[in-house]
Amino acid sequence: MDYAQLLATYDHPTHWEYPPGFDYMAATARFSEFLTALSAALGEPVTFESGVHIQDASFHSQIFLPLPNGRQGLIRFSNFGDMATVGDCEPLP
Repeated sequence: MDYAQLLATYDHPTHWEYPPGFDYMAATARFSEFLTALSAALGEPVTFESGVHIQDASFHSQIFLPLPNGRQGLIRFSNFGDMATVGDCEPLP
């Protein structure tokens, strides 16, 4: 799979936060379904941010997962296609 080509198909030259026609309500509804399924699979609720907590960004929601040594895993859900990024971050004290 050509990932550069895949990303280019969802990119837009002037709309940096979300593409024209982006259906925010549908995207956050899919996120909510995923969040419910993930919490059920883990057997506990997970920490997340969505809605008014995410502003001026190219993603609409994010989930924080606990990792060893006080770190957190991070899953961000893109406004550009049904894609997500996975990474880790250190919580601020």
